[in-house]
Amino acid sequence: MPRAARARRILGLPLAAFVLGLVGVLALMGVAIAAVTLGWFVGSGGGPHPTGTSTVSPAPSPSPTDSPSPTPTPTPAPTPELSHFATLDDFKNAYVAAGGRCDNWDPSNPVAAALASGTCTAGYSVLMLTENAADARTLAASIPDDTGDQVSYGDNWVLNAVDSPQVVATLGGVLVRN
Repeated sequence: MPRAARARRILGLPLAAFVLGLVGVLALMGVAIAAVTLGWFVGSGGGPHPTGTSTVSPAPSPSPTDSPSPTPTPTPAPTPELSHFATLDDFKNAYVAAGGRCDNWDPSNPVAAALASGTCTAGYSVLMLTENAADARTLAASIPDDTGDQVSYGDNWVLNAVDSPQVVATLGGVLVRN
C-alpha cells in the first residue's frame, strides 16, 4: 500500500470516516453531560422528564412561623465626642496646643451671646464659651456666612477662625462651615 494511502487511514478506517465518528462520539458525550447537568433523568429532581412531564416539586408554601428576614438598618455615622472646657483660658490653651494661632489674646468678651469670649490677633480668631452643646450649635449657626471664616463647635464652645478645620478634630468638635 502506498504511503499516502496509509496516512489517510486511522485505526483501519478512512480518515473521513474516523473524523465523522469522532464528531459523533463527542456530540453524544455533550448530550449526556447536558442531560446529567440539567437532570433529565427520572427521579433526578429537576428538568423535563423523558415523557414530557416535570419532576420538579412545587415550592413549599411558607408556614405561619416563617417570617421574612428583617431589613438591615443602616448604622448612623458615629458622633464625635465633644470636648468641654471649664474656662475661656482652658479653651484658648487647648486651641493653641492643637495648632491654632493666638497672638495678642484679648478675653474682653466681644460676643454678647456667649458666656465668655475672646479674640486672638485682633479678631483673627474668636473663641466663645456657652452653657451647653445646644447653645454652642445655635451660636455657631448664627455666625453669618459672609465672614469667610470656618466655624466649629464642641460641648460648650464655638470657634470662628481661619484655622478651625485644622484644629477641630484635636479639640473634639464638629466643623460647621469650611
